[in-house]
Amino acid sequence: MNRRLPPDTFFRSESAAPGAGSEVPLRDADGRVSGVLGTYVDISARKRAEEALAESQRQLEAIFNAAADGILLVEIDSMKFRSANASICRMLGYSQEELLDLRVPDIHLKQDLSRVYYEFERQACGDIAVAADVPMKRKDGSVFFADINSAKLTLADKRCLLKIVREATERKRAEEAMLRAIGSLKALTQCNLALIHAEDEPRLLEEICRIVVVIAGYRAAWVGFAERDARKTIRRAAQAGDLDSRVKEDESTWEDSPAGQGPAGAAIRTAQAQLVRDVHTDPRYEPWRDHAANLGYRSVLCLPLASGGAVLGVFCVCASDSDSFGAEEIQLLSGLANELAFGIVTLRRRAEQNRSAERLRRGMESTIEALAGTLELRDAYTAGHQRRVAELAARIADDLGCSEDETHGIHLAATVHDLGKIKVPAEFLSKPTRLTDLEFELVKTHARAGYELLKDVEFPWPIAQMVYQHHERLDGSGYPRGLCDKEILLGAKIIAVADTVEAISSHRPYRAGFGIDMALAEIVKFRAKLYDAAVVDACVKLFREKGFVFSA
Repeated sequence: MNRRLPPDTFFRSESAAPGAGSEVPLRDADGRVSGVLGTYVDISARKRAEEALAESQRQLEAIFNAAADGILLVEIDSMKFRSANASICRMLGYSQEELLDLRVPDIHLKQDLSRVYYEFERQACGDIAVAADVPMKRKDGSVFFADINSAKLTLADKRCLLKIVREATERKRAEEAMLRAIGSLKALTQCNLALIHAEDEPRLLEEICRIVVVIAGYRAAWVGFAERDARKTIRRAAQAGDLDSRVKEDESTWEDSPAGQGPAGAAIRTAQAQLVRDVHTDPRYEPWRDHAANLGYRSVLCLPLASGGAVLGVFCVCASDSDSFGAEEIQLLSGLANELAFGIVTLRRRAEQNRSAERLRRGMESTIEALAGTLELRDAYTAGHQRRVAELAARIADDLGCSEDETHGIHLAATVHDLGKIKVPAEFLSKPTRLTDLEFELVKTHARAGYELLKDVEFPWPIAQMVYQHHERLDGSGYPRGLCDKEILLGAKIIAVADTVEAISSHRPYRAGFGIDMALAEIVKFRAKLYDAAVVDACVKLFREKGFVFSA
């Protein structure tokens, strides 16, 4: 017998949404509640799914904030930030709440906004994925450079860009240092010519100073000789750039007195390079601080002109910016100072002239090796690639009967055949997956970029052209110019084969190395079609019959 329930008993509504259970009152003919109809559903699976989803969301949020690269979600139409991870907040110096109140223009310099808008529109239209070397402004007003990779997506009917921001300041500095080093290398080659063709000392000194200012791009340069008079005067013999020819007497001595404590006097007295990183703060430069400000230079490098244990004088270079002289530039300019000193002695002893040219040439080739090493530091996966290609190319050239001098030139060209990759974003070179068509097209520009960097350097060999042509193929299918067989230099044909063999046999970020056998099979397959037949035969013979192996 059913127990009747009071009419005011509380029950869940008949319209209640189904959940773990629901209850509906049962009424008799008089409308009184006589019972309850209850239905119950097992929601354990749903609860587990909800918990798994929540855990997944927590993991995604942790990954989002742990990413080393900055991540920003930007609404395309309003340019407002919708999401920002911890890394981008650290990069820009804002809290997440502060950053989400900003728009794209707020994190860039006013003078860069036209470029920022242009790149943003191109990314929003899908024309490009990567914007490189974009200046970004921190909360404190300081600026850094970044590479920004973007992808389009739609969220809640809002068109958005997901931006991956990688700070590129150090890479930018490395590129600038590389370009300065190339400028110094060009200056070295011009100085080589000046030393070779010099007929008298005054014209040589003036030409060296002119080259350092005009070609290497420094503010000023001058040469002074250490006189052996009672006051130990520094006699200025040549100069170029923004310098006042009127020199005070207390500026031109190398004696060990207050007047001789400047960098020029100290360089002569100690036979050691003297670097003033900032003339405004270095106490040694206090007597000439106003003079430097008027002439517009901020840093100074003074190098002794030493030969045979004696210091002849000083070679001084002035730069517009503070801290302008990096270690590599100091090394290059020190080498130039050494060669200049030797050149002065050579002019006084003409029998030594050929030796001077050879020493400067070795300095130039050492710089080429340094440039190659600097490039390979950007890409750990291909470190040693250029060196191994150069090693194989030289052996092939030798086996083909090239002269020692021609073989040497091919070796140098192979050593820097990928120099143009300094213009390619580093993440493309080490990308662990296949490059997109756009990314690959950008990578392909390295042959032309390398040529542009080297074309003005006066080498005894066509190094710039070999770098330009090393991806050309006999049938015209190569790049960047689609040259055919007879249009391609022999050195470029040799580098092409050596480059292919090394690349296929070695490990890359996106694959393991295939080994020498597969590499040789590849060049044999395309012998006389893509690769020069004689070069292929010489390469195969080196490995198969002469036991050639790449050094570590």
